[in-house]
Amino acid sequence: MPDAGDVHALAQPAAAEFGKLNSSDRWPDPDPSMPAQQSWIHYDDLTWIVVSDGTGRKFQAAWNALKSNDHRLAEFKMRALASDLKDWAVAAAGEITAPVGWTQLRVQSASSRLAASALRAGLAAAGIASGEICTLENLRRVIDHATVRDMDSRWQFVDSATWYPQCGATQRHFSLARRAAIMEDGEAASAHIRKAVGFLRLEAARAAGQARTAIDAAIPPLQDLAKDPEPGRRIMLPAASTRFLSALLALALSHRNRATESWLRGDGYRSGYDFMAAGENLAQSLGWLDPPNSLPPCTAPMEMGMLGRRLVAGDAPHRSDVLDVIQSFGLSVENLRRHAGLA
Repeated sequence: MPDAGDVHALAQPAAAEFGKLNSSDRWPDPDPSMPAQQSWIHYDDLTWIVVSDGTGRKFQAAWNALKSNDHRLAEFKMRALASDLKDWAVAAAGEITAPVGWTQLRVQSASSRLAASALRAGLAAAGIASGEICTLENLRRVIDHATVRDMDSRWQFVDSATWYPQCGATQRHFSLARRAAIMEDGEAASAHIRKAVGFLRLEAARAAGQARTAIDAAIPPLQDLAKDPEPGRRIMLPAASTRFLSALLALALSHRNRATESWLRGDGYRSGYDFMAAGENLAQSLGWLDPPNSLPPCTAPMEMGMLGRRLVAGDAPHRSDVLDVIQSFGLSVENLRRHAGLA
């Protein structure tokens, strides 16, 4: 992502042709009734899958039905999941304008991955119907980790109503992990870290370039922390706070990059939500400084949030004002990284 001084060079003349990706006539229903408080599929001891939209709810319903030995319902929900994933694949294949930060080749790759996951879900439904799949262990052999990652490819296309209510979830689970550690509940602390990683994986599906690399790099240290025999003890150490801070900064930069590129394409509404999310993630990362409040007051999160709210409301801030906020945000992130020893 270029610095603010280079942002002008990214401006595209096609702003008038750029439309919202999830218009109701082109994409599966994002299920706006889905509550912001997420639910989960406890896939295995190491993995928690976020149920983030209607597609995820179908997977969860099939999973829970098989868990309770309701094979007829499990087959029905798994076929519904396969149909949903096929719709996502078709919609992605027909997308003319690539999502922000993605090349058309990567969009087509996502379509292929979604089609592959739809095929696997169909095979799972057939296996449930025939009796070959009768336990969660059987199901995990068909809907394996690779298939779950393929299913997550849809996250790059979801609209703001789906992803924005979840943008504070990573921080929430970091805080709950710390609270569990204080209560000497290592099992709960480990589970909350894995849930935070679940959200990071979803956001990695939306990210591109250096932002994607940063999010991917933040995940293994968190997984190592969650697998520790005494995660509660380690969470209380400064090194764990640095890992949390690093992950939140990676999210902030991903949102900043997407917001900037959406804004340059003329999509103020979409960019506004990403600007707000960037500000929130930066503010959250400041809370993990050790010692606390060891930096002078930082106004970048507030400025980014105010800019985002103006854009969502339909305002058109002057170009120089937007660039000033983006530049200030970048400088604040670099200052924080140096202070935390991440630079």
